Amino acid sequence: MPLLRQQLQDFGLLISAGQISNMLTKGYDAFHAEKAAVKQVGLETARWISTDDTGARHLGCNGVTTQVGDDRFTSFDTVASKSRLMFLMTLRGEFRDYVINAAALVYLHEQDAAEFLIDRLMEHEGRAFADENAWTDFLIEIKVTGAKSVRLASEAAVAGSLDHHGLLHNAVIVSDGAGQFDVFRHGLCWIHAERLINRLVTVTDQQRAAVTLVRHLIWWFYHDLKLYRATPSAQAKGSLKARFDRIFSRSFAFDDLDQALVRLKARKSELLVVLDRPEVPLNTNISEQEIRDPVTLRKISGGTHSEDGRRCRDTFLSLKKTCQKNAISFWAYLGDRLGADSDVSGQGFRFISGHPFRSVSGHLLRGDFGRADRAFPAGLEEASLDAAFPVKVVIGCGRPGFPWEGPEGRCGVLAPKLTRRRPSGGTCGKRGRPLAAPTVTLAPPRLPACAGTHR
Repeated sequence: MPLLRQQLQDFGLLISAGQISNMLTKGYDAFHAEKAAVKQVGLETARWISTDDTGARHLGCNGVTTQVGDDRFTSFDTVASKSRLMFLMTLRGEFRDYVINAAALVYLHEQDAAEFLIDRLMEHEGRAFADENAWTDFLIEIKVTGAKSVRLASEAAVAGSLDHHGLLHNAVIVSDGAGQFDVFRHGLCWIHAERLINRLVTVTDQQRAAVTLVRHLIWWFYHDLKLYRATPSAQAKGSLKARFDRIFSRSFAFDDLDQALVRLKARKSELLVVLDRPEVPLNTNISEQEIRDPVTLRKISGGTHSEDGRRCRDTFLSLKKTCQKNAISFWAYLGDRLGADSDVSGQGFRFISGHPFRSVSGHLLRGDFGRADRAFPAGLEEASLDAAFPVKVVIGCGRPGFPWEGPEGRCGVLAPKLTRRRPSGGTCGKRGRPLAAPTVTLAPPRLPACAGTHR
């Protein structure tokens, strides 16, 4: 914030840090609603999702930013802690209800919950509770007060809410194997699984040779799984299952390696989920790449200091990544949503008018995203800032296909030019003439001739 304020002051803009904060974090309810709609429709129609999380700072406390998404959408949500219940609540999104239904009871059985807990909730099957307070009162009423029982019951009720709202029906959740993500039908990332073997500490030549052999067999198997995804067949499916058993049933004179192989074999169903669902990815590379943006923000800016700031960070990161996945210019999307237009020199335009992303949730539901025209129309864009000392900002824009190229076919230099204009009223200056607010004209930035077309 101090650097941004200083830069604006260098351009002649007199503005407080609080006003900058308000401009960046307040008044974006429409974007928050669209992000929630994208997430809801994405989870309703997803065949699989990939997820990961990273640390975050909010209000001076440690938190967690969780990423979920597939090849069509991305959603970031920052929460207070890392747990399975918190992950389920993140998937639930804007819904706040707790539902006891068949999905909730199945979840309890999968988590090996105590019989008394399953029986007590089964007596109330079909009930729904509007919020956390109503749910807590219900648990006290049926005498479920133990920490573990409350946690399992709450997880089951949130899972029931997901099923009630039609979220993640028959979808596979692919993760790095962290415990909080192991819910519903789970797929394990092969790259993270192989790290159990790669990170083993070897001492003798025999141990190093054994680890090298196992890693070679795993990556060979991984390559064949990729081929299977492209052309699945029943014969290849049976062959790969038998081959998996042969690889992970091997025994070496190396206890750590043998134990790692036993652990991986125990997760056979998660590692081989692709055999039944070829569309599911074999790794979490999508999540690993997308989670880098919150990490970069954390390293540069630290953390957020208000709820508005946290929501805006999560919302605009989510919308930016969703635009990128669908070949849509994020700047063009923002211009369309904010109604950016211009009539300068008689060249009026409206960003991406009639763009297929205009109703993003509906297109996610139908799965009919189209490619966007990345070209920026020629013309000028005006924006005025009302402050104690009004300033007019004029920003140049280039011809189609080259967002910042000048009208002569050459790029200009970012050069503030201060001029005077007569205001409607104000303090009189020298010789009784009224003082006008400065106008800052930003010419297009200069780029090398070989820069090519900007994307």
